[in-house]
Amino acid sequence: MPRIVLHGMSSDCPIVEWGGDLAIESFPFVVGRHPECTCHVRDPLVSRYHCSFFLQNDQVWVQDMNSRNGTFVNGRLALLPHVLRDGDQLQVASLEFRVELRPEEADLPTTLVRNRQKAEAGVA
Repeated sequence: MPRIVLHGMSSDCPIVEWGGDLAIESFPFVVGRHPECTCHVRDPLVSRYHCSFFLQNDQVWVQDMNSRNGTFVNGRLALLPHVLRDGDQLQVASLEFRVELRPEEADLPTTLVRNRQKAEAGVA
């Protein structure tokens, strides 16, 4: 199963504040302010259920969930499902990320990667 890593592009990104990148290793994966979301983000511009990542035909897709401030891939609003490619720019409301796809890595629980060495070693 593919794995995706979201690299925060600004110092005020909550993921950067947590000390690392967000590795998405299980699907579906929902980002939003609601505590039930897979990734709970405390940003007032992020909707309660903002966007969802899912797998289809061994590809990672993202779709906006009718959020107020949108989910964008390479500057385009992702109202319909959009396949993600390595190097894509992803914007969730005001949060900006660079997408890294790791298709060879499989079925690990979702983790917050604290640094590159731990990510490569598979340690959370």
